[in-house]
Amino acid sequence: MATILGLLLVVTFIANYLTTTLPNQMQVNDLNHELQVENQLGRLQAVLEAASAANAIGAQLSQPISLGSVGDPPFANPDGATLSGVPGYGPTAANSSYALTVLGGIGYFAPGGFGAVNPTPPGVCTVTATSLSCGYLSSPLRVNYSLAASSTFAPTLDDGSSLVELNISTNSSTLSFGNIQGMKFHLFVIGNGNTVTVTSNGAVTPTVTILGNNNTLNLVASGGGNDFVVDLVGNDNHLSGPGTAGSTTIDLTTFGVGNTWAISSGGSDRYYVWWNGFNPNAVTSASCPYGGTSTSNSVSGFTGANAATLHEYYNNSSAANNPSTHSGTGLTVTYQTVSLACPYVEQASIPLSRTLAPGAVVVAALANTYIPSAEIALDEGAVTFAQEGGYPVMYESPSIQYTGSALTVWLPQFTGAIGSTYGLGTVDLTFRLLSVQSFDLPATGISVPSSGSFVLTIVSPYAEAWAGWASGIPSLASLYSCTPSSVCTGAYQAPGALGTFTLSIPMAGLSTLRLSVANFAIGIT
Repeated sequence: MATILGLLLVVTFIANYLTTTLPNQMQVNDLNHELQVENQLGRLQAVLEAASAANAIGAQLSQPISLGSVGDPPFANPDGATLSGVPGYGPTAANSSYALTVLGGIGYFAPGGFGAVNPTPPGVCTVTATSLSCGYLSSPLRVNYSLAASSTFAPTLDDGSSLVELNISTNSSTLSFGNIQGMKFHLFVIGNGNTVTVTSNGAVTPTVTILGNNNTLNLVASGGGNDFVVDLVGNDNHLSGPGTAGSTTIDLTTFGVGNTWAISSGGSDRYYVWWNGFNPNAVTSASCPYGGTSTSNSVSGFTGANAATLHEYYNNSSAANNPSTHSGTGLTVTYQTVSLACPYVEQASIPLSRTLAPGAVVVAALANTYIPSAEIALDEGAVTFAQEGGYPVMYESPSIQYTGSALTVWLPQFTGAIGSTYGLGTVDLTFRLLSVQSFDLPATGISVPSSGSFVLTIVSPYAEAWAGWASGIPSLASLYSCTPSSVCTGAYQAPGALGTFTLSIPMAGLSTLRLSVANFAIGIT
């Protein structure tokens, strides 16, 4: 009897172990295996992104993936796993794509001239390709010149009452305009390294526009009541004048950096200058000025002698209140944040897009016996978790950050495939970084437009995880869509049907954009 009771006790213990203790232990083992694989794929995500950020082209990377859980022999074998592309689809069915438009081809372009040549009747003016001589002007004169580099051009303009418009394209030339009296004089110079002298000896207002870099403009006031209006568009241009103290007024507007004005008179002169920071060689937006760059421009020589006054306005697109480099009686300096339109700036829309790029090629399908089977995937740079009968969730978020004014996106894409491997051991996923394409805007020649959207599309059986991730981020919650609803809101059944997650981020208000796409070769050992 004691033997029978002992055997019954052993049988009862074994039965209880097999029906209660063993399943509980194996559930823990399977859960630990899930966590292990999640951590391994999470580490893989971090390694790939770090190599991309370091631009480590050619780098060899690897990550072990544990396919088997812990068993409890002889009663329970370990549960295995399959490592493959997206189950049931292959590595190219799931994909990511993006599309956006940036502004590029940016430059600054002056008008090509004043239109057709319009000289006065013969006998009043003699006009050639390189010279101009006029007597008294009673009707408008309009002439366009294209001079060879290092030319000397000094037209003769007699006193007159009409309009004179001269448009000159040249480089490294010496241009002199004297006896500007009575006439309405408009001068437009396009080029670099020119020296231009304009002398006014009457109650007139010559208007001078110079477009280019490293030009020198000398204003000479000979007589009283002279006014000049000057526009300089470019870098490192130099203005001097008016030379003689009197009652001269000069209005100077600049768009550029490193421009200077050397004032060499006083009296009752009045000077006004608007410095607008603008680099026409590296325009980054349709708006002027840029940052605090207007403070690179400066005035020298002003002392406020007699009743002379100088009013400087430093226009910036951000706070810039550097102390003035000079001071004196009659001086006022104003630093202000403004928004201006850049002169002669043209931009072209450039579409950037990539479609049907495989990005979900690493999926570990865990064939669990004691808990529902699960899939853990490196999906377009995120790590997702999907369980039979449950709802796919995001384990490691993608590298997408949006603040309203800045957007950063990192996407991995893959060349090759790992096939399908089932087992209980450990396999090594190997990667080699082939290329990194990065767009960091604004940058030289390219900027972010004020309209349109950055559209990212993820096609994946785990689209519901993407939708859940975006819905939990306030800045993204209203900017995504997911279709069809059966995939985006329903319980997961393997192999999962493909869903489409679309994130559309408006470019309006976006000041910076960093998009990085890394392409890796993939294999398995």
